[in-house]
Amino acid sequence: MKTPKEFTAMFEELSRSGELREEYEQAKQEKNKAEQDTHANFQKKKGVEKQKKEVRLEKEVAQKYAALKTQYDDLQLQLKLFQLFHNKQELIEKREIVEKKKDEVSKLEKRKEVSDEEIKSKKKELAIYNKELATDEQKIKELQKKILFIIKKKLDLAKKTLLAAEKTHGAHDEEIEKYESDLREVERLQKEYEDKLQDESQNAGRNLALEEDQIKEYRHLKEEAAKKMTQFSEEYDSIDRQQQVDKTNLEQEQRSQRDHMARIQQTELRNDELNGKIDKLAGYIVDLEQELKDKQSDAQLLEREVTDGRRRCTELEEELDQVNKEIGEARSDRNETTRAQRRAELIENLKQFPGVYGRLIDLCEPTHKRFQMAITKVLGRNMDSIVVERETTVQSCLRYMKEHRYEP
Repeated sequence: MKTPKEFTAMFEELSRSGELREEYEQAKQEKNKAEQDTHANFQKKKGVEKQKKEVRLEKEVAQKYAALKTQYDDLQLQLKLFQLFHNKQELIEKREIVEKKKDEVSKLEKRKEVSDEEIKSKKKELAIYNKELATDEQKIKELQKKILFIIKKKLDLAKKTLLAAEKTHGAHDEEIEKYESDLREVERLQKEYEDKLQDESQNAGRNLALEEDQIKEYRHLKEEAAKKMTQFSEEYDSIDRQQQVDKTNLEQEQRSQRDHMARIQQTELRNDELNGKIDKLAGYIVDLEQELKDKQSDAQLLEREVTDGRRRCTELEEELDQVNKEIGEARSDRNETTRAQRRAELIENLKQFPGVYGRLIDLCEPTHKRFQMAITKVLGRNMDSIVVERETTVQSCLRYMKEHRYEP
């Protein structure tokens, strides 16, 4: 039994197709080549369509990215400007606060200087008052000793004088009473004698003349009685005057004692007044010291606030510099994005010209990403160059770029 290959050979021999074998083979080769060319063209067209689609998608993505990037850059710029504005406002406010704090510190320092001067003045006054008080206290003590000694001495003397005067007055009173009693007795005897004479004269019925001796005796007794009466009166007046003098001296001593006691009381009042002034000055000094401590504490707090304010100003200035730097970078990125967008737009527009194939880096796409770095290094700065078919195309592209003001 024959194999299929043998059946085929027998069929070709019977049909005489072997004579046309070479022509058939040639036609078959042409057919296969045409199919290959058709398939290659289809694949190429398909690849071109795919590439166009990818380029279109890349363009859309690039445009969308560029729009988003532009929007992002605008938002970032607005954010940075907003932050910059508020940082400047905060910096101005902080500087104003620092200036106010400096003014407050200056005022507090001036008040502190005035308070220090007042404290020094009050301390000097206190020293003077203390010195005067010590002197006054010493004088008061010495004066009290002298006054007490004088008063005691005068009081003892007055007591002795009063006692002696009282004794003398008592003796004088006794003598006066005795003299008055004697005078009354003499007057009584005189009256009795006169009455007796008168009675005798009346009883006799005649006027009798006294004998000369009796008259002399009567006159003598009358004179003696008058003398004694005068003497008693003089002694009485003398004793009364002495008593009045003693009484006056006693009253003077009592007034002097009261004056000394009044001076002592005045001195004690002045001492109390000085002690009150000293207490007030001590309280005032304590208040000034407390106020000084408070002002020093406030000054320290203000110094810390000023230090914090200066540090914050420095931080804000650094932030301002950073914001300015970021704004510059954002503007640079925005400009770079705009340039990239313009370049992509230029490339797409130039591809519409006949004979323009695109960027060199796009035409040299590697089969694997690991070769991307090698291609980038090989191409160098020429990787963004545009590949064209002829020199006239270059002139047309340059003219188009010049008309539309694209960067070369």
